[in-house]
Amino acid sequence: MTIAEFAKKRGVDQQTIYKYIKRHPELFNDHISGHPMQLDEAALRLLSTIYPEKNAVEVIEDTDAYRQLVAAQNKILKLQEQIHAYERMKADSEASERLLEQRENDNAWLKGQLEKAQAEAAAERQKAETAKEEAEEAKRETDRLRNRGFWARVFNK
Repeated sequence: MTIAEFAKKRGVDQQTIYKYIKRHPELFNDHISGHPMQLDEAALRLLSTIYPEKNAVEVIEDTDAYRQLVAAQNKILKLQEQIHAYERMKADSEASERLLEQRENDNAWLKGQLEKAQAEAAAERQKAETAKEEAEEAKRETDRLRNRGFWARVFNK
């Protein structure tokens, strides 16, 4: 077996194996030959102790645990959906509260404007009544002056 094949089989870089062999020439003097370097059984055993084979992954099927995992994942998804729904409802509620607060502020402002307008209307009615009374008084005075006799006009009474 060549060093390249051994390195590939063990998942190790070729340079790593070459460096190890060069650092320990007393172990590999009679066990390496040719180009590319061929390893004999003794060299393979020695390198195998230093660079062991990777263990294959063992697949264990546990259908019951898998079902439980799937059920748990589904439950997590449902809970996340509920959380998102509650967050949307909370956001809608907060928006409604802000809108209600704005409407209450607008309502208070409108009430103030209404009271102000009512006060102005009452003042205008009072002015109108005063003007009406003055007009009636002026009419009575005009009628009195028209209806006086000749001598009352002469003496301006």
